[in-house]
Amino acid sequence: MAPSDNDNSKDTANAFRNFKKLITMAKRASTPTGYGLAKDGVGLSAAVVGVSFAGTQALEEYDPEICSETCNKNPQCSAFNICMPPPSSPRASTC
Repeated sequence: MAPSDNDNSKDTANAFRNFKKLITMAKRASTPTGYGLAKDGVGLSAAVVGVSFAGTQALEEYDPEICSETCNKNPQCSAFNICMPPPSSPRASTC
């Protein structure tokens, strides 16, 4: 039986929405110069969607400045998202 979306201990949308460590880091982070928050602001339901995908970069810490520096080096990059899986996710060790 697959885990339900109400199971916070699994790799589910609900576990992601309730990932308090990520919520706290996102709220404390500053917005880099030249960038703005996604339309819905800081939170786990806000994301930027573009016409192209430039790739991913693994970070050791939650740092929007590193993301902006990487984006600034690519003339086709105009936005970025920072994502982190909940620790209970099977993907946590690969991010």
